[in-house]
Amino acid sequence: MSTSPKKRPPRLSIEPELPLSMSHNLSLIDTTPLIISGKEVINNVDLLTSLSVTSIINCCSPRTGHDNFRYLHLNLIDEVGFDIKPSFESAREFIDDSTGKILIHCNAGMSRSVSVAIDWLMVRKGMR
Repeated sequence: MSTSPKKRPPRLSIEPELPLSMSHNLSLIDTTPLIISGKEVINNVDLLTSLSVTSIINCCSPRTGHDNFRYLHLNLIDEVGFDIKPSFESAREFIDDSTGKILIHCNAGMSRSVSVAIDWLMVRKGMR
């Protein structure tokens, strides 16, 4: 009796589009519209425009926004025990309704923003 191997989801890689000399904390997720960063990038409108960003998800506070972009503010608190799951569906819908690239950011670009991106990849792209 033979069993067929389980189909694996596609692999992700980071696009090497930015010059190494840039000090921006950005992760571009290959084959997706998602870009993850810390808060230091959100005021650099020229950089965001050059990356084709059209929408921004802010996972932290305070609320900041730009008229140039569609904007979703989630206000996820970075502390043990804070449940971010209730925000996932609104983030998924926002990403699905966006055209162009979507910047997802929190303070450092390492926890809350990554969690929102991983949720979208798992639910919408079937990556488990």
